[in-house]
Amino acid sequence: MPAVNYRLEGEVAVLTIANPPVNALSLAVREGLLQGLQRAEQDRAVRSVVVTGADGTFAAGADINEVASGLVLKSPITREVQAKMEAGTKPIVAAIEGVALGGGFELALACHWRVAAASARVGLPEVKLGLIPGAGGTQRFTRLAGPQAALEAITSGAHLSASRALELGLVDELAEPALAGALALARRAAAERRPLRIASDLTERIRDVSPELFAAFRRRLEPKARGQLAPWRIVDSIEAACTLPKEAAFAPYLPPSAEFPLGTDQLGRDILSRVIWGARLSLYVGLASVVFGVTLGWLWGVVSAYVGGVADTASQRVVDALMALPPIILALSLMAALGQSVNNVILALTILLTPTASRTLRALALSVRESPYVEAARAVGCPTWRVIVLHVLPNTFATYIVLVTVNVSYAIVVEASLSFLGLGAPPDEPSWGAMLTAGTQAMEPAPWMFLFPGLAISLTVFGLNLLGDAVRDLTDPHLRGGLG
Repeated sequence: MPAVNYRLEGEVAVLTIANPPVNALSLAVREGLLQGLQRAEQDRAVRSVVVTGADGTFAAGADINEVASGLVLKSPITREVQAKMEAGTKPIVAAIEGVALGGGFELALACHWRVAAASARVGLPEVKLGLIPGAGGTQRFTRLAGPQAALEAITSGAHLSASRALELGLVDELAEPALAGALALARRAAAERRPLRIASDLTERIRDVSPELFAAFRRRLEPKARGQLAPWRIVDSIEAACTLPKEAAFAPYLPPSAEFPLGTDQLGRDILSRVIWGARLSLYVGLASVVFGVTLGWLWGVVSAYVGGVADTASQRVVDALMALPPIILALSLMAALGQSVNNVILALTILLTPTASRTLRALALSVRESPYVEAARAVGCPTWRVIVLHVLPNTFATYIVLVTVNVSYAIVVEASLSFLGLGAPPDEPSWGAMLTAGTQAMEPAPWMFLFPGLAISLTVFGLNLLGDAVRDLTDPHLRGGLG
């Protein structure tokens, strides 16, 4: 039995998805739909097309077995079927009975019109699985219903009743049965030569949308979506529908070109802009956490080494306890306790870096403490604070600079790891680390997503290391004049 049945109702070609139990959009269904659309387009006797589902269900999304096996990405994918629908010259009407969810509803949104039974339910519930709609659902939904309705419905994954869908403009008519209403609408559209209503071309509801709408919704979303990635990406996608040209909004993974020098990512966003903007967050987190952490460790280690005795022993046991914990486990524990924010990432990294810097600089300070110039300062009666400030700290400063420059890359990598696990910077904040994580998930279709953020990190770390070496040459008393 074919996965898609093709039959004629007069001048209307009816394509019926028959893939029990829920008419999932398997590879066989996608191939059947594409073949049926091509057949209807070539048949001069066919004036319009109706797409429906067997057994009282339109389609309930992707085939979960194909998601696991990777067949969901085998051509023709759902996007190719949608592109065929939108490129056709004959009216296409979806007849929705039962449910049209996920990829099934995205398929219906690519039809020119939609007729639903009163009992039908539609929606894009992918967010409940930690996913975003992958076949242009955020774009077409937004163009048909407007950004406010799209934000509310898609980030919650709510199922909409047929009457609510009609009110929002996602459905054009209600009929019992839906197939009879769809056939009637298809015949009227062909007879009246109605202009084909392509959802991806609509702009009326996405014009002049205030950026504050998205900013306010992100603030509302923060307490509910903490630690999740999909809701934030959905908001980004809906905002893209209102701000980007159609080609960029519907065509992720554009390779580098004159228009997009570094290509685009999975949401059609310009990677060059994100790399430039992401430098602010990545460098802020990296430099701030390292400066705070190494500075505290520097002071802690130097004072502990110089004072010595019980105070030194006790402080080093604290350092031992902190260093005994695996760094990533300690960072995860701190972020779970502190909550997700950029400043909390900096605080967690500061706590992570302080004990290692303290141990390294304490060892150096112990050597400096026994130097003749320190002994001479003590012999002439210099107070402890003066010896530390004027003699010990300056002679450990070169190592301090090296630790700062070396640990920036480490801090950026830890921030990326925390972001990958949903405990780093908020998902709507671009950072090189988060971009690198997204790039690893698209190595095959879009290697540039991984290449350019990685290159930005590498060049930044290389430059900081060169800067650190130069500063060390200038500040180390034993190496002064080394640059000349």
